[in-house]
Amino acid sequence: MSLRPLTFIVSALLPFSVPSAQDLLECVDPDVREGLLFQGFDSNVVVSRQLPALMQSVTIGGDFKFIGSSVSDIQTSIAYKTAQPPDAAVREMTAALESAGWEDFGVQTTPQGGFVTGSVPLYAALCKDQQTITLLSRESDDATFVNLRSVNQAVTQCAAMASRGATAAAGSIGFHLGELMPRLTLPAGAQPAGLQGRLGATGVSGSNRSATTNVTIETELGAASLAEHFRDELEQQDWLMDGNWTASVSAGSTWTATRDENMKLIGLLDVIAIGGSTYEATFRLTALE
Repeated sequence: MSLRPLTFIVSALLPFSVPSAQDLLECVDPDVREGLLFQGFDSNVVVSRQLPALMQSVTIGGDFKFIGSSVSDIQTSIAYKTAQPPDAAVREMTAALESAGWEDFGVQTTPQGGFVTGSVPLYAALCKDQQTITLLSRESDDATFVNLRSVNQAVTQCAAMASRGATAAAGSIGFHLGELMPRLTLPAGAQPAGLQGRLGATGVSGSNRSATTNVTIETELGAASLAEHFRDELEQQDWLMDGNWTASVSAGSTWTATRDENMKLIGLLDVIAIGGSTYEATFRLTALE
């Protein structure tokens, strides 16, 4: 046989020998892949540009870019990228899934209240045909990444899960006033001092009558400038200033808000200089009788 026909035969067979889902991690050192990427379960994972079957009926609009998927015998993970902020991204992705028959069963979170020191991931969960998808939306490197994960395990009926989720969400506000805490972000250039707030939010403590959030901040701004920054954010969230003060080492203000006819709130914001360029900011929330 001459070289030319042989070349033709090899060229014709090559497309049929290429796998349908190219492993995007095939060039990663095997020890790095097994040692650093192993998640504590099934290591038989294929990472590819192939869209998994559970998302093929979902139409996603906007600027969402499909990054790839990770599929194993145990679970399926899918990643998208968008320029939208995390809250808008989670709403649009949830709406796209609902249009394809998935049902939101009530665990979607809103941006967390209290002092927020970084990007707080947002979550949602949906169910269809006894299968669930959890959705995480987070900021990273001037973009938003949306990760979806589905475990290959049947769950109880979706209607029952939706009912339980809605009941939990409806009852949460009555048990902890912190659910009504305003969201206060640090000004540009300010950083949480030490390890506080490195996970994105400082947390809220309290009960159904009062709640408190605080953060220690490193910044070149003075107490008055910090208090003014937080005042602007409170006004944007429909809080009404009742009074304010500025002193040599502190600044603050008092606030009122009405969330419904039975929920009247008082807020106290104070910013105190505790040394050098370090300040402690606190917001206290109290429900009136």
